Amino acid sequence: MKKRGRYILRLDDEAHLTTVVRRRVALWHAVLFFILSIALTVTLAVGVIMLTPLKSLLPGYMPPQERAATVDDLMKVDSLKNLYDRNEAYMANLRTVLNSDRTRGDSVRYASMAVTQTVDTLLPASKAELEFRQMMERKERFNLSVLAPLAADAMIFEDPAPGYAFRSGDEEERIPTLIIPGARMVHTLTDGIVTDIHYDPAEGYAVSVQHANGFLSRFRRLGAPLVSEGEELSAGQVLAPLAKGTGRNANLIYLEMWRNGKRLIPYHILRGIAPNTPATHD
Repeated sequence: MKKRGRYILRLDDEAHLTTVVRRRVALWHAVLFFILSIALTVTLAVGVIMLTPLKSLLPGYMPPQERAATVDDLMKVDSLKNLYDRNEAYMANLRTVLNSDRTRGDSVRYASMAVTQTVDTLLPASKAELEFRQMMERKERFNLSVLAPLAADAMIFEDPAPGYAFRSGDEEERIPTLIIPGARMVHTLTDGIVTDIHYDPAEGYAVSVQHANGFLSRFRRLGAPLVSEGEELSAGQVLAPLAKGTGRNANLIYLEMWRNGKRLIPYHILRGIAPNTPATHD
């Protein structure tokens, strides 16, 4: 019977020429000892690296601060992409509205529609400006061109809110004040697409809606909108609640209406009366 191989493991002290350890071991003992030594060494190395700042030297490792910054940057990029997609949808919808009834040769008229509407100044009008405005209003009183297209285009406008009323004396104003009773919601006048949502710290939100046949409506002094830019709306759909506030002006909003870049008198449009018909107070 063949004997198993045995080996002698000896440690000598060269300084004193003595043997410190001398053991006789079998081959499999030596292999097992070698494997355990390697495993222990690897475990110690991994522990030292993972539990000390040495781990920052590992390729691909990212400190928590850098990881948080990277995640924040990725979220910003995603938000910018969503904003870009919304702007693209808004521009596509705007082009659709502007080209809905476009005919050959009216590029100049539609170019004027694309001009961004600016907020009216809060400064009082001068005497010359008031006289010019009164002169133009007198000329337009006997001009049916404002309301005639409404009948031809079969445009029907809904009430902006149940039980609303024009403030006394604003029937001929181009930016009238509407009185909204109670905690009512403000509704869109007819089908359209939201083209702009603007916030002003003094007035609150303003929402502009582009309608068919070149009409545009704009409500001001609103609360947080319930719609978004580029969204398609149906007639009577809720736009926003009233702006939060107290006092006599808490239930007041402003309304502007345009057609093909020309400002209209909202009272005439919503009441369906001709400009030369005397307005009755609500």
